[in-house]
Amino acid sequence: MRPIVLAILVSTLSAACGGSRNASQPSPVLTGVTITAPSTGALFLGETYTFSMSARLSDGTIVTTGGTWGSDAPSVATVNSSSGAAQIVGLGEATIYVDYQGQRGTHRIRSTVGYDGTLSAISRVTSCVDTGDWAAVDACEEFPNGFEADFPGTFTQSDRTVTAVMSLGGEYQADPAIGQVSDSGELRFETVHKDGDMTVTVGWTLRPSGVDQVSGSHALRFEFVGVAGYVDVAATILPGPITRIAAPGASGDRSYDAAMARASRRLPR
Repeated sequence: MRPIVLAILVSTLSAACGGSRNASQPSPVLTGVTITAPSTGALFLGETYTFSMSARLSDGTIVTTGGTWGSDAPSVATVNSSSGAAQIVGLGEATIYVDYQGQRGTHRIRSTVGYDGTLSAISRVTSCVDTGDWAAVDACEEFPNGFEADFPGTFTQSDRTVTAVMSLGGEYQADPAIGQVSDSGELRFETVHKDGDMTVTVGWTLRPSGVDQVSGSHALRFEFVGVAGYVDVAATILPGPITRIAAPGASGDRSYDAAMARASRRLPR
């Protein structure tokens, strides 16, 4: 009987030891939480972007759901707490975060104005200066304060770099110009355009006046070969929408080139 009792004892101890080893294996623990952004560049005002999370466990498991989302700057970005969808509502920077089982993942974003598309706006003259031969024919008579002209333009944007082609009316289009959107959403650029004997130097400053609108100002200097002096025109750009639809060009008297053509006809021949 003694060998049988010993065998039972050994079997019982083995089972007990084996059960203890299984019970002591630790459960997977959370090692970190990261956020993947939908874009590596600036995020555009008025757009919605969905962020994703990756929670890593010690056994290699990746969890992509179950976190609680938020933003440290709701004036810049508001975030759906369950989906990670962030709407860009203002200019500036914000930290998008997600909390999962006591740990937080973060991602810093920067917003900017989306100029990509077609601008349809109105330019209103605020001042005019004519010199030399242009003063002799009172060229500024064509550009009185309050004179309005159509001011369409087309923008192509990559992150904060914008290529713009602006029209002064009629068949006149300035050469393409490249500018950078500032932290405040402002866009400045200048171009020189030659059309026969005429040279026009144009500087624009555009800024957001709403999610889908811009306003600003611009200055034009008209010069002609063989004509002494110049005409400087300054104007404000009234708030106008940016759309994805091509805008019609300016026509008739509502254009700067038509007004300048009338002034040039008064020059002595």
